[in-house]
Amino acid sequence: MSESHENMSNPQTDADTMSTSIEPPHPQTQPQKTGKRRGLRILIICLLIVIILATCSFGAYRYAMQQYDQLSALGAQMCDNLEAHKYDVLYQHFSDGLKGQFTKDEFIRYGKEMDQFEGNVLSCGQAAGNNFSADVGQRAITVASVLNRDSSGTHSGNVRFQFTGNSWTVDGFDVGFLGVSLNALKALDNVCGALMARNYLALYRLMGSALHTESQQQFLEDAALHQLVDGITLECALAGIGKANTETASALQIHVRRVVDDVTATVTIGNTRNGWLMTAFDQTLQGRDIAPIAVATRWCSDIKSQNYTDAFGLLTSQSQQGYSAKALGAKYSGKDGGVKWLDCTVDPGTYVGDDTNITLIAQVQDTSPKPFPGLTDGAQFALTKENSTWKIAAVFTCANTACR
Repeated sequence: MSESHENMSNPQTDADTMSTSIEPPHPQTQPQKTGKRRGLRILIICLLIVIILATCSFGAYRYAMQQYDQLSALGAQMCDNLEAHKYDVLYQHFSDGLKGQFTKDEFIRYGKEMDQFEGNVLSCGQAAGNNFSADVGQRAITVASVLNRDSSGTHSGNVRFQFTGNSWTVDGFDVGFLGVSLNALKALDNVCGALMARNYLALYRLMGSALHTESQQQFLEDAALHQLVDGITLECALAGIGKANTETASALQIHVRRVVDDVTATVTIGNTRNGWLMTAFDQTLQGRDIAPIAVATRWCSDIKSQNYTDAFGLLTSQSQQGYSAKALGAKYSGKDGGVKWLDCTVDPGTYVGDDTNITLIAQVQDTSPKPFPGLTDGAQFALTKENSTWKIAAVFTCANTACR
């Protein structure tokens, strides 16, 4: 018995890997339960081929036969656990390698999420045609399998089993079988963790290089601005699983609730050279559009530096009608009876509006007489989108804090 085990560990064959297709005596096109066996029965046929190719002896054949019950039972138990939502039990049969990738709590949560967004498992088993491949060197077998769910239908992909020590273990699932990459779900966990912890540097590092359209410093500054506008993240969770996921990318929906903002966005998690990272996402994931703040801030800077030509260019076309940069300069420089603006600071926390109209309030220091020394006036900006670009529709001055 031990001699046969050793022979399996060191097979004497010309090739370590082989693949084939074998028809059982009574082929079935759909996975079905039987009294003793359900699921991946073809595994024993594959096992026998691997063992006999590795060592031609009666001991090896007998050893292979002894694996029948264990391997057959493991395939059936995997199906049982998936149908009964017993992810904690299934996890006990994972290989050490698979356990090293996902904790027990993670896999249980991912199993529940798949049931929620893809539907409960109705049946599972070998795919029609009974295709499999064996890796003798790694002592592993992969079997083409199907998983039927009540809302998302049939999922097809390989299940990998590995012989470890003296027993068989579940070593991995194709995305086609589960409908989503477990690595992608874990990466989304990390995204939510970064958002909840307000660790925007970690969030930046969870983005693929194609998403680094701005410097790390600028991203961190924008993230801090988003937090001022929308508040901190209060909840973050998976909200949906795409239907066309592959081994290299999974499309997921993520729900993020902040103090002010509440969005559900699509995020693509891809297998990059640096690991599983976000490779695309809806801009709403970051929060509301902060571009209006940049426009109002630029206006303030222009008025302070007396760059009235640029300030005039920030107005909507309607606001520019019957007006000019010269007239604008006369108003804000103190000429023609106007009040000279000395400084202007936009408060992001006053952001109010939607995708097309925003109001912001700024603190203004000017030369107008004040009843109390050091008291500042205010200004309210009304901004609107014009040809997809944010423009200033109007600027209203306010006495002290009356803008609020």
